[in-house]
Amino acid sequence: MKKSTKIAGLALAAIIGVGGACMLTACGGGNDPTPNANVEVLTQGGVKSVLKDGSVLVSYKGQTLQWSKADPTVGRMQDGWWAGIKVIAPTEKFDLEKAVYSAKDDMSNPTSFKDSRDGDNWIGLWGLATEEFMNNETFKEQGYFSYNRYYDWDGDGTYDSHVILRIHTDCTLAPAAE
Repeated sequence: MKKSTKIAGLALAAIIGVGGACMLTACGGGNDPTPNANVEVLTQGGVKSVLKDGSVLVSYKGQTLQWSKADPTVGRMQDGWWAGIKVIAPTEKFDLEKAVYSAKDDMSNPTSFKDSRDGDNWIGLWGLATEEFMNNETFKEQGYFSYNRYYDWDGDGTYDSHVILRIHTDCTLAPAAE
């Protein structure tokens, strides 16, 4: 199986911030939204939250991101500072032959889950943080940059899960290993 195509370098078209309208819930007493995706944090410091619409947000805020060597076997195609999550397909409403994902909620330019998966039922999403991103005026003003993925698990043309990997510009980059 082919390893998933991950975000690398300046793939700015795939970086879409989620605005203030999708604030985190602070509900209690059974009012918390149900997450629409099963996500595990792969790199230290990520905080997982559920937005009001059920989208899953993994946020790196104020963390020191560790430098990692390129490792194409897990989708890190270049040396750099990476944040990563694992998105696991649901056990219900999942068709491996039809499942796709996209960086856009209209599911345009979908990528086959089957051809990109990292395991039988999961795919990694890696976000690359660079000094250029961290110092980009637009991202600094916004306070973060985000990698969005929309998953259509049954191939019906509409997304079932939305996952956001967000790196805040207050993170620091650990010294690069040599």
